[in-house]
Parts: sequence; C-alpha cells; structure tokens
Amino acid sequence: MVDGPVTEVARELNVHEIARCRPTEAAGERAERTRLRAELAEKGRDVALRKEISAYYAAQHHR
Repeated sequence: MVDGPVTEVARELNVHEIARCRPTEAAGERAERTRLRAELAEKGRDVALRKEISAYYAAQHHR
C-alpha cells in the first residue's frame, strides 16, 4: 500500500515520467497499435484461408 502526499506517491509510481510524454509520442503509439491490429487481422484471415485450403485438399485426398 502506498501512503503519503499525492506528489510523493506520484513520484514513487513514476507518474511524473508518464505525464511528460508528448502528445506526438502518444499518437505514434496509437498509430502503431492500429497498424499492429490490422496486421493481426490480416494474419488471422490468412490462417483461416490456409485452414480451408488444407481441409479441401484433405477431403480430396480421401476420395
């Protein structure tokens, strides 16, 4: 448990460092998250397609 004046607690939790982040840095992080989410979605679609293709060929092989 953290006790003490707000400024001391904030300093102990490095809140002052977090608050110094520039808005452009935050925007850059948001842009990177957006890019990574899109990449993850694309990879998910790729995996789903590969599963469908492998199921198709497995079904063809058993005929």
